[in-house]
Amino acid sequence: MNLFLIILLIVAGYFICFVLAASRLDSRTSLSTLALVVLLIYGCAAGIIILIGKYFGQSGLLLYAVCLVYSLAYWIWKGYQSTGKRHKIQWGPFLTLLAYILAILYLTLITRESGAEHRIQMHVFNWLNSSAQSNNISTFSHTFSNFVMFIPLGIVFPFITENTEKKFVAGASFGMLLSVLIETGQLLFHSGLCDIDDILANTLGAAAGALLSAVYLKVKRNKKLRQ
Repeated sequence: MNLFLIILLIVAGYFICFVLAASRLDSRTSLSTLALVVLLIYGCAAGIIILIGKYFGQSGLLLYAVCLVYSLAYWIWKGYQSTGKRHKIQWGPFLTLLAYILAILYLTLITRESGAEHRIQMHVFNWLNSSAQSNNISTFSHTFSNFVMFIPLGIVFPFITENTEKKFVAGASFGMLLSVLIETGQLLFHSGLCDIDDILANTLGAAAGALLSAVYLKVKRNKKLRQ
């Protein structure tokens, strides 16, 4: 089951990359050629990651590093792009998002006693292991709770500005950044388990919420164009 989910995740990642690449190109580009190019690039990158993970024996640690580097690089680049631009902030969604982030930080960092726990879990899909569930390290209910907890964050985030571009990517990337910071904070302050599965669940939850908002905004925009 673990291997099946990993393969499914890799295949889903390819189709996401293909869709993102296709959305940036004009209609004159051959989809079959684009699919082949994306497959070669994505396949090489995925193969290198798998080989490195297999060599070091901790694929989750490599995935954690990828999430950390990507989320930081994405938001540094977004901040650089926003330099000199004025984005009108929607204060209602912004304050709602801020309150929700503070609530998450309160539950995951502030309320936990420092020094109570100092562990790191970098086995991907560890919650599927029966031994892990028997030891109450990372159960399905815990992983599902982390997924659900970040859905509202992904829903609210796209509404904080009037800019309608790349809402899904921004919402998912913001969820990933916040999750990585929380898990790293739990490790540094010895206040919880730094778990790669939590990062994946949080990111998927934020992505699911952002997808709902992106679909809603697209339908709303198309409705206005028809009027």
